[in-house]
Amino acid sequence: MNLLIYLRLSNYLREWLAATLGSPAKFPPHSVENAIIARHIGRLPHGKQPDLYEEGDIAIVVPVIRYKPATEYNYLGRRGRVELADAIDALFCIDMWNNLSPYLASGNINGRIDDWCQERGISMDNTEAVRQRFYRLRNNYAQYNIILGKKYKKNLKKISDDGGKK
Repeated sequence: MNLLIYLRLSNYLREWLAATLGSPAKFPPHSVENAIIARHIGRLPHGKQPDLYEEGDIAIVVPVIRYKPATEYNYLGRRGRVELADAIDALFCIDMWNNLSPYLASGNINGRIDDWCQERGISMDNTEAVRQRFYRLRNNYAQYNIILGKKYKKNLKKISDDGGKK
């Protein structure tokens, strides 16, 4: 029997994680996410009730930790939850960027984002959030003169002409 913890994530992250790693989500052995769980899993504090599933949560399998038996160590505190959510978010960004950035120069990035979301189990209701996330990520790179995609080739020439000054 697997020990589960429940984590609140944004809708598109929850859908992506469930479609990618299952429900309950089980991270690969020796993953960063499992290391975070192992580092932060602890004993349930006195007077605290165990966390139960609530609408909008995703169940995550706690890995077997040799030096922390699940019968005693079965509580992930606030700091551990934040760190785990951040690691899942980073994993999502890597997956999204790795799969979508090659299409920046094709001119049909919006259609490709829709397809990618469908492939990754993200509902059409949450596709716009993913699209905006992708564009924010691309714009953040552009602020540091890392220009990606056909649309920005003119800007790249302008930056090189004026030495990176605006």
